[in-house]
Amino acid sequence: MKSCAGQIKSQLDEVAGDLCATWRRAQSLLHTNHKVVYNDAECATPVSTFSRFFVDKVDRIRDNIASALQSMEWRVFTGRPHFGELLSSFQPVSTEEVRRLLTTMPSKSSPLDVLPCSLLKSCADVFAPVLARLQTCQFINADRTVSFQVQASTGVTTV
Repeated sequence: MKSCAGQIKSQLDEVAGDLCATWRRAQSLLHTNHKVVYNDAECATPVSTFSRFFVDKVDRIRDNIASALQSMEWRVFTGRPHFGELLSSFQPVSTEEVRRLLTTMPSKSSPLDVLPCSLLKSCADVFAPVLARLQTCQFINADRTVSFQVQASTGVTTV
């Protein structure tokens, strides 16, 4: 019985001198396309081991969280009474304030934005008066429909 290295050497010796045959033999030795197919019984043990590992891992994480929560000192925040006037009126929103917010916001847009941030920034002089007026109307009238109309038409979320 020959060793693996001995078998490879003898197979290459058989085709020595023929460059094409040597190349084909080297390819067949190096790039064997033997597909290993396992039956269900052979797969059962690795699958069982793999799934047991993750079930145990999730159990350990759950136990660690439970023990950390039990040992944690819960802080109870006491309610603090409010002193002063209630927030019931708002100052009108100025065009300059909206323009400043538009020009200083990040240029990164979301795929959900109706208008890209770069467009809002580049056209801040056009959008600022409109958005300021809509926001002021919302504050004064507490009209939520204006807010939703602004969001739907410009993508700008108003408070």
